[in-house]
Formats: sequence, structure tokens, C-alpha cells
Amino acid sequence: MMLGRLMRVLGSRMWLILAILAVTLVTTAAGTLLTPKRYVATTSMLIDIPSKDPVMGGSVYLQGSVAALMAAQIELIGSERVVDRVMQDLRLARDPAMLAQWNRLGGGKGDPEGWIRQRLVLDLKVEPGRDAPLLKLSFEALDPALAARVANGFAQAYIDATLGMKTQPARDYANLFETQTADARRRLADARERLSRFQRDSGITSGDETRDVENTRLQELSSQLVQLEAAAAAARAREATMRGGSPEAMPEVVGSQVLAGIKTDIGRVRGRIEELSSRLGANHPQMIALQSELADLNQRYRTELARVGDSIAAEAAISAQRAARTRAALEAQKSSVLALRKQRDQLSALQREVDEAQKSVDLLSQRLTQTSIEANLGLSNVSVLSSAVAPTSPARPKPLLNMMVGGLLGLLLGAFAALTIEKVHSPVREADDLHRATGVPVLAVLTRSDSLRPRRLVADSGSAGLPDHALPGAESEVRALGARAA
Repeated sequence: MMLGRLMRVLGSRMWLILAILAVTLVTTAAGTLLTPKRYVATTSMLIDIPSKDPVMGGSVYLQGSVAALMAAQIELIGSERVVDRVMQDLRLARDPAMLAQWNRLGGGKGDPEGWIRQRLVLDLKVEPGRDAPLLKLSFEALDPALAARVANGFAQAYIDATLGMKTQPARDYANLFETQTADARRRLADARERLSRFQRDSGITSGDETRDVENTRLQELSSQLVQLEAAAAAARAREATMRGGSPEAMPEVVGSQVLAGIKTDIGRVRGRIEELSSRLGANHPQMIALQSELADLNQRYRTELARVGDSIAAEAAISAQRAARTRAALEAQKSSVLALRKQRDQLSALQREVDEAQKSVDLLSQRLTQTSIEANLGLSNVSVLSSAVAPTSPARPKPLLNMMVGGLLGLLLGAFAALTIEKVHSPVREADDLHRATGVPVLAVLTRSDSLRPRRLVADSGSAGLPDHALPGAESEVRALGARAA
């Protein structure tokens, strides 16, 4: 029922809807014809995301995802650096087509270069690819040739910017490494000169102590001292044993043939004396002779024993003297070795300076070579897949689309105006409308009269809020029915 009522309302106001639709279509057509035609030129670029360093061959670390990288590239294209490069390369500040656009859209007011720079950013559109590292660059302008030229200019300026962002830091680093390499070479030369001068002054050519004669001599003296001290200690022990009253146990006494012969002779004489003592008296000349011989043999044994003791004492003294001389030589050798070691420490320090300087020169030379290659590597990771060409048809305005949108908007505005008027005036179209307007129950509905003259259904003195137009020819009948119902 609501749909039917809506259709009756729209049908009764059809003239208003059609009028609004016509005005809307005319306005849309006029606006479409008056709107300047704008052309869009598009170029596509492929970004090669490297996985390995082209110079070093190592893996490249990429911060963030590919989407973040593409977003950064889009920001770079719209940056001031690229825009200024486009302005400079294409000379847009003096370009007739761009100046004509400035006069038409900007009114020819202000600084044309600033307006053109802002317009480049506004008319530029960059979209990333869905599943590939692609960039679609579009530029919109009043002149199709200008649109294509600026789009290609942005692509070339972006490629130059990416290449410059890689090569310019490499050039700066190369200059820095070149200066540092020269300083490192000077430090290396100074270190080598100090090392050579020290070697000439000290006479030391190597810091290796394992092949040093002085150290070898020190080790030999140390071994000799140990042996001599052991020999001196043994000699002192033999001397003490000799002086202690038991010389017969000494190896020198036991092994002495002279003492052994004397002891044999003493034994023989004593045996003779014992043999003759049973037959001869003590004063017998033969006994006296044997006693005298025995005394001589004892004296000879003591003399020989004393000589052996003196020999042992002399050997102990000689061993002690040799040990003392060796100890003094060892102490002197230690002092010499310590002094020599101090010189070798200085030599090692100078050698380390030379080695560190050489290492710095090698490292800086390697980095200088790498940065020089990167600075001269004029290869960009951006490739143009399709260059922009001058479009043959404008991208805006689109007459058919505008008329369709204008027609739909006109119908909506007409319907809205019809419903608004219906709400404000509230005409009586059905029995329910009459009941709401008069507050009197409707007893019957009369058929439509053929008369086209509008009649008032209720007088002005009656119920308030009645509409100006009602069902034609039904005023008296409705009044009469309403009176009887009251």
C-alpha cells in the first residue's frame, strides 16, 4: 500500500520531477562542456630487489617487507629531490604548455615556478603493483604531450635519484677512504723507519728468543752451575768424611793402590813380629828392626792418607771455586739477557706498530677499491617497462558517465522535492487523508466527477488544516454526510 501511495505521489508531481531532471541534465552537460579536458599519461617501472651485493657478492639485508620498500619508493618519487630534478631536466618553468596551464588554472598569479612545483605533486599519481615490485606512474595535464613528457621525466628523474642515492655515498666514502689510506701509508712508512733505525742501533734483527745465542749460553751456564754445585757438595761431603775420622771408608782410600800396598806390608810385618815374639825378646835386634820397619810403614800410611785427604780437600776447593765463577758468569749472563730482552720488547713493539699500520693500509685499500667500484657502477635497479605516450582521448571529463550520474541525481532530487511538497501541503488523496484532515469518520466514498473544476471539500470556517484541492464535485455531499454523522 505504501508503494502504491508513493507512486501516486510521484505521478501527481511528475511535472516537478521532470523539470528538476531537465535542469540537472542541462547543468551537467554545461559543466561537462565547460570543464577543461585533462589527459593522463602512464609509465610502468620494475624494481629489481637485489638478494646479493653486486660488488662483494654477499647477501643484502632489506629492512622491512617488500610493501614497506615500495611505499618508500613511492615517497621518493613524490619527494622534493625528484620534483626539482624534473623541473630542471624538462625546464618546466619556461615550458609554454606548463605556463599556459598556469595561466588557465592558476589565473597567472604568483610565482609560476612554485605553482608548477605544487601542481606536479598534485597531478602525479603512483600506484604499486599487486603481486610484483612494479610501480605505475601517471601524470595528468591539459596537454597530452605535456602529460607524457612529464610522466617520462618523473620516471627518468626517479631512476637518476635511486642511482645517485647509491653512487653519491659511495663517492663520499671513496674520498674519505682515499684520505685515510694516504694517512695510513704515512704512518706505516714512519713505523718501518723507526723499526729499521732501532735494528741498526741495537744490532738485533729478530725478536725471536728461541734462536738467541745469549739465551742458549744462559741455559748452558745454568746447567753447568747445577752440575758444579752438585760436584762441590759431593767434594765437601767427602772432605767432611775424611776429616771425621773414618777415612778407610772413602772410595779414594779404598781404591788407592799405594795405601793398599802399604797396608799389605804392615800386615806382613805385624805377622812377622807376632811370629818372632814367641821366640825372641823385644830387645832382640831382629825384633827392633821389625818394629822400626812397622813404624816406618805406619808413617808412610799416614802420610799417604793425609795426601789423599789433601787431594780431596783441594778438589772440594776447586769445585767450590768453579761453582762460584760459574755463578758469577750466570748472574752476568742474566743481566745481559734481561737487557737484551728489554731491547727485544722494544723491537716487538715497533714490529707490532708496523704490522698494525700494514693491516690498516690493507683494510683501507680494500674498502677504497670497493667504494670506487660502487661509485663508478652506473647501474640502477629500476627498469622502465613501458614509456608514457601522449594519450589520444581525455581522461576527464567523461560526458556519458557525467550525464548518467546527472540523470540519476536529477531523479533523486525530483523525487525528494515531490515528497517534500507532499509533506508540507498534505493534499487529500484517499479516504484516510480526509479522516485525518477533518476528524470526521468517512461513511462513503463518492465516484469521481467528470468536472475538472477544483472545488473545496470543506469550507474555510470548518475544520482547520483542510487542503485547497480535494475530490472534484464532492464538497456538499461530504459536508452533508459529516453533519448527519455528528
